[in-house]
Amino acid sequence: MFKNYLTFAKFYMKKIVMLNLMFAMVALTCIYCTKAVPDTSSTDCTSVTVTYTQNIAPIINSSCAIPNCHNSISRKSGLDYSTYSLTKAGAANNNFLGSIQQLSGYEAMPQNAPKLSDSSIKLIICWIKSGYPQ
Repeated sequence: MFKNYLTFAKFYMKKIVMLNLMFAMVALTCIYCTKAVPDTSSTDCTSVTVTYTQNIAPIINSSCAIPNCHNSISRKSGLDYSTYSLTKAGAANNNFLGSIQQLSGYEAMPQNAPKLSDSSIKLIICWIKSGYPQ
């Protein structure tokens, strides 16, 4: 089957490399499978009227769009929450809610600061559920 040792070694090296690549792909897939999906269904927003300008901007501007984080200059991780439209775009991603709720599999935000209060998180959830009113 093999003409010499070198052919034999190359054949098995290719198999080992392929197995390692397959293992890495499975491992990465499992990492993403462990993310909890942010659940907003239990948050009651019926008596809450939320707008970006009145409720969300103060939270974002004091906790997220700050120096060395997600402002227009720093853009940490490529994210900028310094305006309504940028915050709306970011909030449309499950990573936003997962991070501020500090769910398993998400990077806890804000970094190096206490978790947002439950009332602030509720306002953000209600803002998202109501269609991101400005």
